[in-house]
Order: sequence, then C-alpha cells, then structure tokens
Amino acid sequence: MVGNKPNFNDFDVIRCFLAASRNISRQRLVRELGLGEGTVRSLLGILKSKGIISSTRKGHSLTRKGEALAGRINCSLEIRKIKTKIYKNTRQAAVLVRTKRQVKISVGLRDIAIKNGADAALILSFDKKLYAPGMEINFPELERIFEFEKNNVLVVSFAKTQRDAENSALAVAGKIVDLRI
Repeated sequence: MVGNKPNFNDFDVIRCFLAASRNISRQRLVRELGLGEGTVRSLLGILKSKGIISSTRKGHSLTRKGEALAGRINCSLEIRKIKTKIYKNTRQAAVLVRTKRQVKISVGLRDIAIKNGADAALILSFDKKLYAPGMEINFPELERIFEFEKNNVLVVSFAKTQRDAENSALAVAGKIVDLRI
C-alpha cells in the first residue's frame, strides 16, 4: 500500500521546532511556516514523538529535552526573515552560522541553496567585515542585521516563497553545522 508523500522536508521540521521555542498555536505555525494545517499537524506529531515538544490547549512548547536541543541549535545559528535591496522582488531569509573554524566558501555551498529552492544565494564570511571570498564588495546593510564574530558565516537566500528562502538557507547551514533533531 502506498501512502501520501509527505508535504514537508527536514528543514520544515527544524523551522517548526524553532518556532515552538516559544509557546505557539497550530494556526500561528501554519501562517509562519507557510504550510497547510495537516502538514503542521504531522510536523508537530514528529516533534512530540521525539519528546521535544508538548502540546496543550494553549499551544505547543518545548520540553526539557527540547530546550536542551534548542540551546545547542541556537548557539550554532540564528534565522531571520529579511528584506534587502538585493533581488527586491523575492522573499529573503538570512541564517547566521556561528562557527569558530574558518569555513571554505564555495560554489558547492551556493548550489545546496539552489537545490533546496533558492533562486539565488549569497554565502559570506565575517572577519572584521562581511565579505564574499574573491570579491571586493561590502555588505553594510547585512552587517547591521546580526552581531558577528570572526569566522561566522552568513547565508542569505532569495526565493519565490518565504518557506523556500528559509529552507534553502537552513540547508546550507546544515552543511556547516549539525542541525539534526
């Protein structure tokens, strides 16, 4: 017997988990994640089965196990919806990846974003300023969004939907740090 193909991916699970780090209703998750109610119900079921969220009539929140996991992930990354002057007519998301080691920025990382729904992506390193290796371009607009430290990486994805922008940026971040739930 063949069942329905899931309408979500691993990065939707991560986005749902991150949103549940504050007490949140299923309806709000539907709006924030850009997914259908049935899909969000499935995502919440996955997170509950792993023991990392609990649900009440007031909403969904993290368990102690979930809080520990959120602490680990939040130490590694920060995700935000952004709006820049770059590719103005797209949805945009930025993920700050906090890493102490220098990350080799390559076309392969950009390709990961594209394969996961981005129309375009910037992958930038930070060392006193944001830069794209091999390019003499400054990004002061992006530097004001986050607090950077040496060797941090900023992944900026541009897509038709906010979901694709966020998922594609998370896909690149997941190649740099462990995002498994």
